[in-house]
Amino acid sequence: MGGKIPVDIISGFLGSGKTTLINALLADQYNGIRIAVIENEFGKIDVDSALLPEDLEITKITGGCVCCTLKISLIEGIRLLAERCIPDRIVIETTGVAKLSDVISAVKNASLADVAYPAACITVVNPAFHKSFGSSLGAFYNDQIESAGTVYISRAQSTDEKILDEVIKSIKQSSCECDIVTNITEIKIQENTPSLYPSTAGHDENHAHHDAEPHFSSTYIETPVFSDENEIAAFIKKIQLDASPKKVYRIKGTVTKADENVLVQWVNGELEFFTAKHSDNKLVTVTQA
Repeated sequence: MGGKIPVDIISGFLGSGKTTLINALLADQYNGIRIAVIENEFGKIDVDSALLPEDLEITKITGGCVCCTLKISLIEGIRLLAERCIPDRIVIETTGVAKLSDVISAVKNASLADVAYPAACITVVNPAFHKSFGSSLGAFYNDQIESAGTVYISRAQSTDEKILDEVIKSIKQSSCECDIVTNITEIKIQENTPSLYPSTAGHDENHAHHDAEPHFSSTYIETPVFSDENEIAAFIKKIQLDASPKKVYRIKGTVTKADENVLVQWVNGELEFFTAKHSDNKLVTVTQA
């Protein structure tokens, strides 16, 4: 491959655990390697890049999915990082509502042939939400699995064995080509050649914009200062009620609780709180369009 830079893609639907995986890889297989990250966030507010190490070279693409017009931004971002930073590898963390086949198509674009090539392609699946999302989103959700070289099932160790077996069986039915792993240590970042990369045969380069925007919308909500986590939970519940009958897929952002900064993560009924370095006092919501 000469001096070309391998590009790894970390994909997965909303709330699957992509940023957690990247941080784990940074501490292990990416340790000692010069890494540059492209963060694609659906909506105009970027939350996930704040969860990555501060000394990491990050290019942010916000406002939508990696597709069509934003495909151009992705291609430009890869070339800019390759020429400015000369990293050992570039890692793309896709928005949860991107079609992975579109991202692969962008990385394979002929205009990047002299600087970069597609390498590892990992889709993260949260087993707690797999059946629900697979049923409601169908081919859109399955595209992230079918296009992956490796599917990593997050939180496998805390998942009921029967549920885990069902998820693995479902993934095998969707894609007989991908490797399925349940532990981060099983993931092997390999510099695959493009010929070994997941096939995107049949993908139309000139397709109409058909993934995130027709199906999802993103808004942000200013938040007050909360006194405790119960108040935050009630605020999250009100967001869902106000959005009805539309389905809310994701709520996240940084808020202030008393004198603390809190990262709020909500997906498919599961609410979690983490300590945050700062607070924007905003929550980003992703709902049905």
